[in-house]
Amino acid sequence: HRIIFFSIYTGFSFWGALSFIISGILTVVSAKKQTKSLLRGNLGANTLSTLVSFVGICILSCNLTKNGHYDCKKETLCLGIKSVATGLVIVLIILTCLQILISLPLSMLNYNV
Repeated sequence: HRIIFFSIYTGFSFWGALSFIISGILTVVSAKKQTKSLLRGNLGANTLSTLVSFVGICILSCNLTKNGHYDCKKETLCLGIKSVATGLVIVLIILTCLQILISLPLSMLNYNV
C-alpha cells in the first residue's frame, strides 16, 4: 500500500510553479517597458496563473483528503511518510493561496492599465 500523491501525478508542483514564474517575469518586463503587447501578455499570464492556482487548490485538497483517509495500520514508517506528505501538501496549499493573493490583484491592476 502506498500513500497517494495525487498532486505529483498531475504535475501540479511543476506547472503551477512554471505559470507563476512566467507571470512574474512578464510582470517585471512589462513594468520596465510598457508596450501594449507586453501588457496584454502580462494580463493573460496573471489571469492564467490565478486560474491555475484555483485548480491547484482543488488538486491539493483532494490530495490532503486522500492522505488523511489512508490507513497505515500503526506501521511506524508509513505513519512517518504520511505525516511528511501531509505537511508538504499543507505547505503547497499555503504557497498556492499566496500565489492567488499576488496574481489576482496584478491581473486586476493590469486590466485597469
